[in-house]
Amino acid sequence: MIILMKETGITTVEDLALRLSNTRVQLELMQGDVRSNNQVIHDIDDFFAAIEDYRELAPLQDQLDRIHFKGRREAFQAEHADELKRLRKAAYLREKLSKKLGVSLPLDKAGVKKLKAQRQELTEQNESLRPKLGQIRAELDQLQAPLLDTKGNPGCTAGARRLCRADGSAGKPARAGTGYGCCH
Repeated sequence: MIILMKETGITTVEDLALRLSNTRVQLELMQGDVRSNNQVIHDIDDFFAAIEDYRELAPLQDQLDRIHFKGRREAFQAEHADELKRLRKAAYLREKLSKKLGVSLPLDKAGVKKLKAQRQELTEQNESLRPKLGQIRAELDQLQAPLLDTKGNPGCTAGARRLCRADGSAGKPARAGTGYGCCH
């Protein structure tokens, strides 16, 4: 910890608090980017799955539309209830996700290429952020290590509830709710 503090120029508790705060903000921003990218990737995958389901089940709807007698129509609907439900869900998702992703229907080859390229780009961004996230988490763990007790909870490991000075001597009592504990 002392080596890290020397490397980063942390000399006071306020410097440590500022560094912790900045590191947490940076971590939260990067995690937000990854979550956002994952959501778009998930939407693209769901969009393609909905298109496949729609293409597979659309002939069933056409067949239903050709039946004009009420009894036969109801029997057909009962027989194919699950497939018709999947078709309605696929149609709904296809419309919803096309608006969300900003593509027009029917989807042409250029639209498919655009979405696949976007998915690939987002996947690569997530892969490039993983090592950075690991570094930031490791730095945050190093910065928080002296602030945690033996169970990983904020608090004093020695039971004194005092902040240490840079020279290692006990300082003033820690204020309640600050999250800073003793680093004995």
